[in-house]
Amino acid sequence: MRIPDSSEHMIAGQLAYSRYFARQLVTAADLNADQTYFRELVRRHNRYLHGCGVVCGLEVLLGEDDDGHPQVVVTPGQAISPQGDDIHVPEQQAIPMDEVEECIGPNQERRLYIVLRYTETPLCPVPTLPGPCMPTAGLQFSRLQAGFALACIVELPSACGEEPACGDLTCELLRDAASPDAPPPDTATCASAVCPDHGADPWVVLAALDLDAHGAVSAIDYGVRRRVLSVQFLIEALRCLLPRVTAIAPSYGVQGTRMLALVHGERLADARDVRFEEGVIARIVSQPQDGGWILIQMDIADDAALGPQGFQVITPRGIANSVACGVQFTVLPGLAGYGYGYGYRPYGAYGDYATSGIGGNLL
Repeated sequence: MRIPDSSEHMIAGQLAYSRYFARQLVTAADLNADQTYFRELVRRHNRYLHGCGVVCGLEVLLGEDDDGHPQVVVTPGQAISPQGDDIHVPEQQAIPMDEVEECIGPNQERRLYIVLRYTETPLCPVPTLPGPCMPTAGLQFSRLQAGFALACIVELPSACGEEPACGDLTCELLRDAASPDAPPPDTATCASAVCPDHGADPWVVLAALDLDAHGAVSAIDYGVRRRVLSVQFLIEALRCLLPRVTAIAPSYGVQGTRMLALVHGERLADARDVRFEEGVIARIVSQPQDGGWILIQMDIADDAALGPQGFQVITPRGIANSVACGVQFTVLPGLAGYGYGYGYRPYGAYGDYATSGIGGNLL
């Protein structure tokens, strides 16, 4: 029994699934049609929303086996094939250098590619009942196990396509922000406006290996690897890039007073402005180059709204803190008049810290 590979599973056009009803004769074709429908939905979701490439792990390293012979090692990880199949490598894999050297001939380029593909292996053969077209009982596989295969090849696969140029991405962003009456984009100059066509090539490139004249690996190049960035990775990247406010000290002030306060956080260097809600005006007095804090002077009006107030710190990296759910500053009732009241805290008076999450936004 031959099992089609993942490229043969791809379905063009609209998908259909079974509709069951009472007293229906359900066949294997009906049940398989449902599996095909949902599997192809997942594949299309992966292809068009995430793309293909390495999600995590799958590093290519040099190592040795137990006998000291050199080998190429691939670490555990996850990838998405050009057809949209999830490829899971649960354990470290090794490719002996003898197999690597067999990929190239004496007159070929001394560069080859370590690639990965999705596979399916039939399992659990069970006997079938005889029928009109099969008078004797036979065997059929009752399970398919998802797997993977590693290989080395000499030509760079093009299944995932070329990465779009930054100009192409800008073209699409500007097109989407333009007037609804604008003409459709020119696909010749705005290539990213076209849905990706991953074709039938099943390979995901992990790395390129450069071999010297003696057949030893001289360099490992990850520049040919395509990445699929997970949501968790993007969240962590934003957390490490966006400015962040962690506390304001003191965390409260009195109506009709002027006071100093320290805003603590991360990546607050070159802050331009601090904006509170109505009734509180702030200006930046001092800030260090490391971006760990800024000293602000706050003028709290006599009629400033009482209670917690949100504020934002404007920096070249973006906006730190969220008015709705970030670090809060509390306005307390005070005596009429303007000047230095008991709400004033001199520089260096730290206390009453409040903490929060990221709360930042890109400019």
